[in-house]
Amino acid sequence: MQRVAPLLALMLLAVLACRRPPDQGAAVVAAVAVQDPIVAEVDTLPLRGSQLAERLAFLHGQPEAGVRAAALAASDLLVLREMQNVGALAAATETAAQASDRLLALTFNDEHGCAIGETEIRMKYMENLATYKHPPAWTVWDAAGQCCDKPEGCPIAEVEQCRVAIRQQLSGLATQLRADYQKLPPLGQAAQATAVQLEDTPLKQAYLPLFEQRLADLQERERRLRIVRYTFWQHGLPGFEGAHFRQADPAIETAVQHAKLGEVLGPLDGDDSAHVLVLAARQAGSVGLPHTPTAMTEDPIAQTIRHKLCAEWAQAERTTYRERLLSGAHLVWHREALHGRLDDAAIDKLIKQLASPPAGGVR
Repeated sequence: MQRVAPLLALMLLAVLACRRPPDQGAAVVAAVAVQDPIVAEVDTLPLRGSQLAERLAFLHGQPEAGVRAAALAASDLLVLREMQNVGALAAATETAAQASDRLLALTFNDEHGCAIGETEIRMKYMENLATYKHPPAWTVWDAAGQCCDKPEGCPIAEVEQCRVAIRQQLSGLATQLRADYQKLPPLGQAAQATAVQLEDTPLKQAYLPLFEQRLADLQERERRLRIVRYTFWQHGLPGFEGAHFRQADPAIETAVQHAKLGEVLGPLDGDDSAHVLVLAARQAGSVGLPHTPTAMTEDPIAQTIRHKLCAEWAQAERTTYRERLLSGAHLVWHREALHGRLDDAAIDKLIKQLASPPAGGVR
């Protein structure tokens, strides 16, 4: 490539000025070129293999990762150049990817420039009504023994006989689990959490897997037992009479209301069943958005929706900014340097979509 000779000459002059032997300096230059070659020129900016590799790692496993990583790495250089023009600089310890992400996050974020108002918030609220307006909810791991699976029902005596047998097995399971849990790391404040999703705590790491293991052992002796993992909502609350939320047996709903996360509950009787369960998560009820615009300014649901919408807006703005810079840049991809980093299909697609015309777009 024609640009290599002047660059090499300058580097050799610097080496000589530092009184290093010419052959040693040439070896250093060659080593750098081999270890971290230029895979593209973005306007006049060299894109190194290491910069492409960082974005490939970021997008690993995603569709079109090669082409997207190359475009993202190229845009990193353009973002840093544009930001430098307004005095925003990369830190000495940052890579180009880290610096461009940080500077764009400072420029486009949910605190600056987001004009999401009441109309957009209410539209998003209605699209996800069950997320923002619901009764209290609980998530349980349930060891359930079903004693009747006939739509027309089963004789009461038959169901009760089955339930007595299953209840005896579940009683042993509950006793064993309570003893097991005494030996596990305590949940601490996590036991009072109100999260919908299971947190990365001993509950998820040890309590629930042990529950599943003990039940699997018991199922070898009692085939009517199965594990059911589900979330249900409190029923009968004013304002939710016509809502179609999943409900549990009354005995289960009563038991969980004052239980701690990770607590073993039961045996409990259902209509035609018996249960031992562990409370895995809970969520407080939510009454939805206020009706007046003035009340929305401090409403936590409105603020949650606004934050989510503004985060989506900011991400779209950052993406558009990168795309705009790329569309105005002169991109020259070095096919030979890309081999081994991208597969042939990705290289061909990259050159077809992102190389700048005329023939100077590929080397």
